[in-house]
Amino acid sequence: MFNIAGLVSGYGQSKVIHGVDLAVAPGEIVAVMGRNGMGKTTLFKTMMGMLPAMHGSISLDGKALKPAQVKIAEKFENLFTALSVGKAPSTYVMIAFKLLDEKKTVTSADIVAAYKASGLGEGTARSQSGQIMHLFATVEIATRVGQTLTLNASSTIADRIRKVISSAS
Repeated sequence: MFNIAGLVSGYGQSKVIHGVDLAVAPGEIVAVMGRNGMGKTTLFKTMMGMLPAMHGSISLDGKALKPAQVKIAEKFENLFTALSVGKAPSTYVMIAFKLLDEKKTVTSADIVAAYKASGLGEGTARSQSGQIMHLFATVEIATRVGQTLTLNASSTIADRIRKVISSAS
């Protein structure tokens, strides 16, 4: 679960968002709407770690987001933003998802190999693989046991990614 509790953020001494609470369950899709200047961008920048929170907390699966986890939060936002408008998510998500959808079960080594085959270096491939494995398990595209992902056949998000892939073909 992605959770925001009592979040206050802004720029300098100016508070833009005041005490935001939000809980997003795995598989749930949430939209943030509002007029210009209401704090949507400030909220997302704070969620991604681009702006420090003045107060409150942001957590994923009950653990406070730390700098290394900010990248997973960015992937989370990219995935849902892209799917909400019928577009493909990041290349990292697409490569790993296509592999998982084809094989049904993959290891982190399989994902690293696919990333390297696409031209990524070893370090980037390993880093991205870990982030994607965490993301896919969190949003229930797959079940994770250790370094192995198994496709969740009933995943609504997986179905949406497949639709994006088929419409691009």
